Amino acid sequence: MSCVPDGLETLITSPEKTAVFLKNGHPVNIKTIVLVKSPRIALEVMENGYIPQSINLGGIHYTENRKKYLPYLYLNQEEISDLDKIVQKGVTIFCQDVPSGKKYLFKDVIRKQASGIRHNK
Repeated sequence: MSCVPDGLETLITSPEKTAVFLKNGHPVNIKTIVLVKSPRIALEVMENGYIPQSINLGGIHYTENRKKYLPYLYLNQEEISDLDKIVQKGVTIFCQDVPSGKKYLFKDVIRKQASGIRHNK
């Protein structure tokens, strides 16, 4: 892939194969970033047996049916429901758009939005 820096390996695979790889074939001393298209896909990976310690919502962008929670985080009700299911599995979800950006806990972002408190960046 042209967008991947030299020296990094890229795998594009299904949620099922991703779970198997992370559970059984992944060396523990290698840093790994798993990118998924949606919270539903992350939930599918977990339903196939791999539960991460944490998930970063680094950017889910605007579409017509999504509500703004942070400048880089827009979610619809289905996505919030999927994320709630992930939290119920014991996974910490945080929101951070770039490594130097402020980290927010997902549950705090949702709770504050529901109470009308805005996050400033």
